[in-house]
Amino acid sequence: MPFQDDHAREDFCAPVPDGRRLALVFVLLALVACFNVFHRLGDAPIASWDEARHGVSAVEMLERGDYLISTYNGEPDYYNDKPPLAFYHAVAGFKIFGTTPFGLRFFSALSFILTAAVLFLFARKYRGTAFALLALGIFVTSARLIARHGARTGDADAVFVFLYSLALFLCLADGKGFLRYRAAAFVAGLAFLCKSFHSATLGISLTLLFLLEHGVGLRSLLQGLGCLACSALPVGIWVFFRMQNDGGAFFEQMFFNDVLDRFTTVLEGHNGSVIYYLIKILQNFPVWLGGLALVIGVFLRLDVVARRTCLAGQRQCQAQNAPGRLFSLETARGVFRVCDPVMRRMLLVVAVPFVLLTLSATKADWYFYPTYPVLSVLLAGAGFCFARRLLSLRPKALPLLYLLLAVCFLAQEAVVLFNNRKLEKERDRSQEIIREEAAQNPGEPLYLFVESKRGGWRQCLVLAAKLHAREIFLLPGGKRSFDSFSGGEKLLIYDEVPTPALPESSPGGVKFFPARNFSGKTVRNSIGMEFSQVPAGFGIPAGTADASGGEEKIAIGEFWLGKYEVTQEQWAAVMGNNPSRFKGVMRPVENVSLGDAREFIRRLNEREKTAKYRLPADMEWEYAARAGTDTDYFFGALPELSARTLADLALAEKAPLAVGLERRREIYGRILRGPYKELDDYAWFDMNTGGMTHPVGEKKPNPFGLYDIYGNVWEWVQNPSGRRRIFRGGSWHFSAKECGSSSRFYDHLDIRHGNIGFRLAFSPE
Repeated sequence: MPFQDDHAREDFCAPVPDGRRLALVFVLLALVACFNVFHRLGDAPIASWDEARHGVSAVEMLERGDYLISTYNGEPDYYNDKPPLAFYHAVAGFKIFGTTPFGLRFFSALSFILTAAVLFLFARKYRGTAFALLALGIFVTSARLIARHGARTGDADAVFVFLYSLALFLCLADGKGFLRYRAAAFVAGLAFLCKSFHSATLGISLTLLFLLEHGVGLRSLLQGLGCLACSALPVGIWVFFRMQNDGGAFFEQMFFNDVLDRFTTVLEGHNGSVIYYLIKILQNFPVWLGGLALVIGVFLRLDVVARRTCLAGQRQCQAQNAPGRLFSLETARGVFRVCDPVMRRMLLVVAVPFVLLTLSATKADWYFYPTYPVLSVLLAGAGFCFARRLLSLRPKALPLLYLLLAVCFLAQEAVVLFNNRKLEKERDRSQEIIREEAAQNPGEPLYLFVESKRGGWRQCLVLAAKLHAREIFLLPGGKRSFDSFSGGEKLLIYDEVPTPALPESSPGGVKFFPARNFSGKTVRNSIGMEFSQVPAGFGIPAGTADASGGEEKIAIGEFWLGKYEVTQEQWAAVMGNNPSRFKGVMRPVENVSLGDAREFIRRLNEREKTAKYRLPADMEWEYAARAGTDTDYFFGALPELSARTLADLALAEKAPLAVGLERRREIYGRILRGPYKELDDYAWFDMNTGGMTHPVGEKKPNPFGLYDIYGNVWEWVQNPSGRRRIFRGGSWHFSAKECGSSSRFYDHLDIRHGNIGFRLAFSPE
């Protein structure tokens, strides 16, 4: 495999800077890289998604001394189903620097620096020091890779990029024999232990590189099996020990989530068009791509002029009839000749993830991050080749090329600094309150309660509470539990988000009155969906003494509402697929966006030759849930948990894993038999679900004959237009408080989640 530029002898060879200047440039780039990722690394607030959840698992691994099973709030985490290497970098950072945001993020930043080092060594061997410095300059100013889900955040993506790049560069590097492929295979196994099946594109890329270099034969087959064994070794060790704990449950969930669900359905709103990743490349290297386009354009134009001059001098064309074409067959050949065998293989290992990730339904910027180191080398290679060809036509253009290079670097660095500054200026007042309170009375335990429309404790607040030496207990119940708690120093945090203004009267501020008693009538449609008749009624603004208070009444006409949430069996009958995360024909369908629910309604109406089916209006849903009551729950108020129970829950969270789980189950059982007994009769919520949905209709119905109106899955409803939409009723993943009649949650209309489903309604014809 040649590592020289095959066409260098044909090109004008520009003077190469001496070793001292190259060393100075290397030191400058190293300083820029370290500044970009380490400067004020701990200042940005903790992100409430992967960074926070990975951080919580890392802290709990340290607390329990169990580095095999990832937990979240003391329970095995089947939601963030990643192997343990995804958390070890954060564990190591906490060990060295303490439980701080800097410790959480340090090894992500270091992984970026290590990736840059591997890239430089490969590029230097490939085409020399000057070329390697250009590739390094492009990479260390990767705007998006440095920001979220990258070098400056505490999730596993930067570590994964390092392992992914190391494996690829080992295989792309010059050398004979199979040793580097075995080493690459072992690193690929570590990459799997970091990000699970996200490493599948790496496995495919390594296989193709192996076949291109060694072909197909008995010897290569045997060596390939040896490489496979090297890859399977670290994975197999982990699988063996993990199986001793919970059998195949974790692996089944990991496969369905990371392979089937991500490829076939859009998870958590992460979708995009077929050019999604092209746009992300443009956003990551905007200035470098612009500079490359400029160099290519100038070269092509000069090349055309040179060819015309040559032809005119040989009298093979007439100047007055020359068309002055920008492109010709020879020009096109010159463009393709910039790709030597190594560059073609780099194009291949970029194309594999590009194609597979584009075909996947779930798309996210950070899924494509592992290709950025190779893309940096490719951009440098293209720029190097076209610049040398340009110099062969205009040798005096060398100073201008150096100037263009400097301008591109400074402009791209300005993009990086702008993004970093934007992150550093973000504020999360709730996290700041926790940090301030944790610094006071460090010897005393602190009991925290949160009152929030976000649905309880955000992941970033859970981690913020754990990143302090002071013992902090996170307790459920919000303000009501805070008012009744007397176990020690306590703090209530109002973690609010602005709610969209509704043009109609807010249902939370309306009292509902049914006009007549519930009839109990039901109807069934062609796919077995049952609907219960909801009587007509009206609502008046809260605060009016009685129904005759003279206030304007809000009329609610009679309508029919699904007795059950739409099941997976019913969804499959209409849509022909099943996007749900928790499979089961009688379980509610979930992981569906508002648009998905509307498409189901459209097809069902088409199937039954009607136009009546729809989502219930927001006010209709609450009217049906209350069923003639004006309390938080149709069966009355939910009693407060005692201070002792809250304290027991807090202590169970701090206990070793097996002991903590047993204590938590015991406490939950006591709560469900006591203060939450009635809610347990009617709803599936976090204390009784086991972390999943359940078949519809297993609990008791409300007075209007509606099952699972509280809990199991949130339910989409109609509400005014806009990006943020409403779903109601709580879910298996949320607490008892979020399962009330007035409980509502807001999110983007394209969000898909394993705890969001819907039920249907229609009005009398």
